Amino acid sequence: MKIDYKIYALVDPRDNTIKYIGLTKKDLVVRFKQHMSSINRRNKKSNWIRYLSEMNLKPSIILLEDILTKEEASIREK
Repeated sequence: MKIDYKIYALVDPRDNTIKYIGLTKKDLVVRFKQHMSSINRRNKKSNWIRYLSEMNLKPSIILLEDILTKEEASIREK
């Protein structure tokens, strides 16, 4: 059986707290690069990443779960 969806977290390097939980079908390295390249957007997540970047820090990304179906993944993400 092929795992199609991943639930992941972005973690603050200052205190190791989870600041964002997401859902993707992409490789986590690719998804992380997308988050890092979207810091010019004006939302809470991008503001946080931009703030870290100004201190020469980056969040880390960790896999929380592999999920088979989109329906299950959406429920687990919440």
